[in-house]
Amino acid sequence: MRSISIASLLVASGILSIIGGLRAADAEPLVLKSTIRSKGVAGKLDHLAVDVKGERLFLANKPNNTLDIIDLKSGKLVKQIAEQGKVSGVAYAADLDRIYVGNGAGTCNCFEGKEYK
Repeated sequence: MRSISIASLLVASGILSIIGGLRAADAEPLVLKSTIRSKGVAGKLDHLAVDVKGERLFLANKPNNTLDIIDLKSGKLVKQIAEQGKVSGVAYAADLDRIYVGNGAGTCNCFEGKEYK
């Protein structure tokens, strides 16, 4: 049963790759519009999430162990939340206005989206 499930996933993955490739061929190429600078050590930026309505980007900044909040309108870093211990993922729940940060320390931190507490 397990091998059938894995085979099914591989077939589905292949089909999605082909469909994605076809769509990508029809799309316009991406163009760099701006560069946004973050503070701290340069390196691997692991994951990100976006708040479309609030025009914010949440960035898991692994080299700095921070969650970086970027205002997409101004293109500026508005807040860095420190001590995120090997931050490895970030998700945003728009309906709750909550940011969830997973880290290598085995915890998931939750911050409200207004004051980031």
